[in-house]
Amino acid sequence: MGITLLFDLDDTLVAEEASVENAFRATCEIARARFGADPHALYSAIRNHSSRLWHGSPTYDYAKAIGIASWEGLWGRFTGDEPNLKALSEWVPAYRREAWALALGEAGVEDAGIAQELSECFIRERRRCHEPFPETRAVLTRLSRSCRMALVTNGAPDVQRQKIAESGVAPFFDKILISGEFGFGKPDPRIFQAAIEHLGGSAERSAMIGDSMSRDIAGAKAATLKAIWIVRPSIERATRDGVTPDETIANLEELLPALERLGLVENA
Repeated sequence: MGITLLFDLDDTLVAEEASVENAFRATCEIARARFGADPHALYSAIRNHSSRLWHGSPTYDYAKAIGIASWEGLWGRFTGDEPNLKALSEWVPAYRREAWALALGEAGVEDAGIAQELSECFIRERRRCHEPFPETRAVLTRLSRSCRMALVTNGAPDVQRQKIAESGVAPFFDKILISGEFGFGKPDPRIFQAAIEHLGGSAERSAMIGDSMSRDIAGAKAATLKAIWIVRPSIERATRDGVTPDETIANLEELLPALERLGLVENA
């Protein structure tokens, strides 16, 4: 039986955190140029208000379970027939306007039209940037020659599908599993087990590669997979008591030697 590898998407294969920050910064710079707002204060305010309002969403428990973040609520369409997705899709337009209005209010700008303009600006900025890390394609190309691979990502289907399509990583994977299409996500062991079953593999000959200790690593260990934690120096990642990854790497270029040490591949 061959090797099966499961990969996380955000901040494992594609630069999610950097893209989000760039979109916020670009929008705040537009506010500075157009309305004289302090971009640094506005950035802090929109992050705070969007997070607070998100936690008060009527579908917050669903969003947390599926893995939809507050900043995704500021740009995602949330299409689909699932009732919670429909409710979220109906709620987010007002959420976006209120978050930007409150942030602008702290900057001394009280104008609903400007809040709507910045909301639309952020959507444009975020949707145009879904970049893989520099080493992503080369590493996936090499591994795809000898391993069966699945992409296992939390989030809303339309949001994650757009990231996957525009980053160009889809062709490397034999299966793509998105929590919003399953009804549950990482760290639930069932999504890892479903991925392995789709690939015709076994837990003993499988590894999960991801950046989240609580979702990727804890979930993989619960499903009895090998767990490889990627901790990029530019991204802060919290540890989790009681969970120990089998390997820790700083980028995907270190993945091949890690797999060799785990006995999953030879002369990769």
